[in-house]
Formats: sequence, structure tokens, C-alpha cells
Amino acid sequence: VRVIHNGIDPAIYIDAAPRPAGTPVIGYLARLCPAKGLHTLIDAFITLRKDHPDTDCRLHIAGAATPADEPYIAEQRSKLDQAGLSGVVDITPNINQEQKLAMLGSLTVLSVPATYGESFGLYVIEANAMGVPVVQPDHGAFPEVIGETGGGILYALDEPGDLVNKLKAVLNDKTLHEQLSRAGRARVLEHFTANRMAQQIADTLETICPAALR
Repeated sequence: VRVIHNGIDPAIYIDAAPRPAGTPVIGYLARLCPAKGLHTLIDAFITLRKDHPDTDCRLHIAGAATPADEPYIAEQRSKLDQAGLSGVVDITPNINQEQKLAMLGSLTVLSVPATYGESFGLYVIEANAMGVPVVQPDHGAFPEVIGETGGGILYALDEPGDLVNKLKAVLNDKTLHEQLSRAGRARVLEHFTANRMAQQIADTLETICPAALR
């Protein structure tokens, strides 16, 4: 078995660090559905705002949404309304590429608390390419990918509140944030490019069936 990681075009991901001045922003970039754990992030955000007044932050939620997702999204909006936090949350479904890059460039940290064993998570390297650290669950491909990029930290699924603690750490510790930001961007631009992915595929095919490529 040979593992070839997904790659992106680094030319379109401009380093946005240092982050824009003002209130820090937690981001979510994935389909707005239960499997991607949007409700988990919203719960963590509410806890951060209510129980940790020293951590001022906003939340920006973006990603694909279908008509089937609308009831779930409405539940999350209602939860934010009840918490009195609708005014500090942006929800922008089905954004285009330009809007996605602008959104990533505005973030302080990104988290997609997927509830299943995510096989990669392209949003991890997209965020890292923009100098945005990530906080992800310690399961699926995240330990491998974040281990390769050095651009994020993992939280323990079996420890209630650990997502809140890890988000708070990245938001409040400027030294940690800078370390993750620099490491993630540098590693993604070195190892997770589309050109490198294509070359690794070609090298693998040459090894497996060289005659077919001549």
C-alpha cells in the first residue's frame, strides 16, 4: 500500500498571517450536516462565550448545504438565538471559491469536529495553506495529516470540554498560534501540492506497471 496525500494549488492560497485586527474568528468549512459535527462546534462556541469571558471570539460557518440540511441548520440557528449569540455568528452556505478564500483569510483558527473517521479532510490543508491553525478530533486521518503538517492540535473525544480547551489555547496563546500557523503553511506548500501529488502518482504507476507507460 502506498499513501499519496491530496494536494492543492498553492498559488491560490495567499498567506493571510498575521490575522486581521479585531475579534478572533473561529471558522467551520464543510457541509452543514450532523456528520461533520457542526453542532459540536456550536456547542463549544457557546461554552467559550458563556463560561470563558476572557476569550472573545466570533464564529463563521461556511460550506455546502442542500435542502435536506435545512432543518438541521435551522436547529443550530435556534440554539444560537437562545444563547443570545446570533449577532456574533455568520452562516454563509454554498460559497464560491473567491468567498471561501476570503473567509479563510479572516479566520484565527478552523475546526470541523467530524463525528466519523474522516479519510483526509481537505479543509485542513486549505486552512494551513492560508496560515490558519486547525483544532480537530483525535480520530480518522487527522492524527496523520496534522502530524505531517504540524499546523494544528488534536482534542480528545473522550474528554468533555477538551475541544473548548484546545480552541481557547489557540485563540489566547499568540506564541502557539504563530508556531502552528508557520509550520502548517510551510509544510503544506512543500508536501501537499497538486504537482507533488501528480508526480507521486506517476512514480507509483511507473513502479507498478512501467511497460504500460511506455
